[in-house]
Amino acid sequence: MQNAIFIFILNTEVHDKKATYAKRASLAIRSRLYEVDFNIKTHEHNEVCALAKKKFPHLPDSVIRTNVMKNDLRQLSMKAKMMS
Repeated sequence: MQNAIFIFILNTEVHDKKATYAKRASLAIRSRLYEVDFNIKTHEHNEVCALAKKKFPHLPDSVIRTNVMKNDLRQLSMKAKMMS
């Protein structure tokens, strides 16, 4: 029998209390998974803003910070593309 890696992706909304990870995945599934959270933590905001400013130097700092704090890097990329 070969070892296998299975990637299980489950998007949940922070504001939707019904769609939490614990409520969407059974205990049997959760006990076999390693959880990865892609949300930017508060203590990481300054570092991510600095990196985004290097990547998108033409964007105002306020736009960068707003989108980083909302964990919305897709919007940040889209705004950078529109402003370039």
